[in-house]
Amino acid sequence: MTNKLDQMLDEILNKKFNKKIHAGYDPEDVDAFFDYVINYLKELNVEANKLFSKTNNSLDEIKKLNLVIYKKNKHIEMLQQQIDEYKQNGYDNQRLQQKLQSLEQKIESVNKRVEEK
Repeated sequence: MTNKLDQMLDEILNKKFNKKIHAGYDPEDVDAFFDYVINYLKELNVEANKLFSKTNNSLDEIKKLNLVIYKKNKHIEMLQQQIDEYKQNGYDNQRLQQKLQSLEQKIESVNKRVEEK
């Protein structure tokens, strides 16, 4: 886009008009107007270049964030696979809780025997 704008600026700057003998526009007024238009377009071109730069920086940041998201999703997928394996092997929250209670009871029983001796 900025190349087209640069080309347009050159065309405006170098535009030549045929002079006619009869009444027409004052060449100095036309030149002054084109100078105004050129300066305005140059300002637009600078702003457009800044916006393109910001856009490119934002796209780079988006790529980095997408990579982080991808890695996080892979980690979640791995954890889900581990949970599925535990479930396939019969481990669920209830069974694990029962095993924990059983172990706590055994520990309590052992502690009582040790205290009795």
